[in-house]
Amino acid sequence: MLAKGAAGEFVDKIVTRMSENAEIASDSTNLGPGFCIGHSFFAAVRPNDVLNDEWYRLIVLTEIVPLLEEYWSDNPSHAEEWRDRLLAD
Repeated sequence: MLAKGAAGEFVDKIVTRMSENAEIASDSTNLGPGFCIGHSFFAAVRPNDVLNDEWYRLIVLTEIVPLLEEYWSDNPSHAEEWRDRLLAD
C-alpha cells in the first residue's frame, strides 16, 4: 500500500486493526487460523482509489462486515462489536 501512495500512519492503522484476528484464530470450535481476515481485502487497489479512512471504511462495511456476520450468524451482536472496533476512530 505504501507503494500505492498510502501514508505510513494509515497503513499502521490497518495493520493494528487487523491484529484482532487473534480471536478468530484461537476459536478452535467454529473458526480457526484459516478464517482470519487477511491483507487481500486491502491489496486490490484500483488506479483511482484514494487510500484514506473513507476507503478503509468502505472495505470494512462492504467486504469484511458481511464476512463477520456470516462467521457469527448465531451471535449478531458479536459481529457488531467487531464492526465497531474496526471502525473506531
